[in-house]
Amino acid sequence: MNLFLSTRKLANSREDHLTEFFAALLDSSERFRDRYAEMVLEPFAKANGWTNYKILKVETQVGFDGTSCCPDMLLTLANQKKIICEHKLEAEETPGPLSDERLQLERYLDLSVDGVVYVRSSPKPPGSEVLAHKNYIRPVEREHFLWRDFYAALGNDESILASWLYEGFEKLGFTPPHPAIGKLYDDHGNQIESKCRNFAKLWDLTRTVARELGWDPAAGSIIQLYLNSNPRSLAEMVMLQPSRTSSQLQLRVTPKEGYYSVIENAMECARDAWTTPTEIETVTARNVDGKKSILRMTASFADILGQGKLSADQIERSLSKFVSHFLCALQPEKSGSGWV
Repeated sequence: MNLFLSTRKLANSREDHLTEFFAALLDSSERFRDRYAEMVLEPFAKANGWTNYKILKVETQVGFDGTSCCPDMLLTLANQKKIICEHKLEAEETPGPLSDERLQLERYLDLSVDGVVYVRSSPKPPGSEVLAHKNYIRPVEREHFLWRDFYAALGNDESILASWLYEGFEKLGFTPPHPAIGKLYDDHGNQIESKCRNFAKLWDLTRTVARELGWDPAAGSIIQLYLNSNPRSLAEMVMLQPSRTSSQLQLRVTPKEGYYSVIENAMECARDAWTTPTEIETVTARNVDGKKSILRMTASFADILGQGKLSADQIERSLSKFVSHFLCALQPEKSGSGWV
């Protein structure tokens, strides 16, 4: 019997339920504890000159006197540094009481602790104040950790707790993307959900880069990615998706009013500077305001993703590099064109 899965439906809070099992594994398995410290704490510790960051103590739901703060997990390190860990599935950060309505991470960073870690099941970055804080602990290429980051470490631990969580992570979809993308649609044009959900994980690094360029990323139908509301861009919206044949990546750019010809020229220049062939065409889209001309660019997945020879991490970076090349072309300060 897998006690993690069999007791999950009994818990009032599934986030707290996951936290308690995860904390119990950290507390009981030296191997997993050391691997967690290496993955999560080591870069931050080295950047701050800490010489001993082994985890000595693991506590859950610890309150802080005089505040409304009760983070999910508190780690005490061998050097007596204190690290707060906030865990989420899909829920939003919780605001504080009327006396301090800031969201959780911002309030936690004001406490007498030495670092704050944020883990979610899917990407949803905290605010800019949190990201810029010297005590916020994050991965190098993302705004926060994901539960799937710990999947491999669970599989390499021989304890019964680790095996329960490993199986649980598989059931919950907390697994890294597989590099074999395959067909995303069946013969009737319907999405193959398992394949599409795997592909959707490959957008994570692209989302991060897009946010850094000023975009607000939003999901479409699993595999689509919409980029909106960028005051620094000449485009109103950018939509990314694999084609229905799964052989091409499509990038659709909706220009802001009056900038169609400027964007067309910018995209053509960016295309000419790219290393593999891409095609650009004008298509007509209908919306509430009537017809509008947009630019659609297509590129071969095989070219972008390395002919099936790349790892999942390499695919994420390759997708991000390709998309950011064209997103920068839509921003005058990035392209150096001086359009506006």
